[in-house]
Amino acid sequence: MSGQSPFRPVVEQSATELRLDDRDAPVHSVRKHAVAFAVCLALGFIFTLPGSLSLNSGLLGNPGDNFQHAWFLWHFARAVLHGQNPFYTHLMFYPTRVNLSWSTTDPLAGILAF
Repeated sequence: MSGQSPFRPVVEQSATELRLDDRDAPVHSVRKHAVAFAVCLALGFIFTLPGSLSLNSGLLGNPGDNFQHAWFLWHFARAVLHGQNPFYTHLMFYPTRVNLSWSTTDPLAGILAF
């Protein structure tokens, strides 16, 4: 056996070569991440067609719960902006109120929707 340790490289690099490689590493890393992000963004756009073409007027998914969730987001924002309790509404079963705390309201999403 030769006197070299199996953990040491066979060819040693000089200090200037190491510094050049270290400077190029962040650029290559950022470039790889940017390419991966662009690919994911393009695939997300393609897989959500035709909803991704009309974000202001369309909801993704089959009709049903997505409309209810959109209404809950709208109502939560409206109620908070008007100083009302977002967990009660007069907009359903008028003139009595509806307790929305038993429904699938999402206050965190409503706050983020502002």
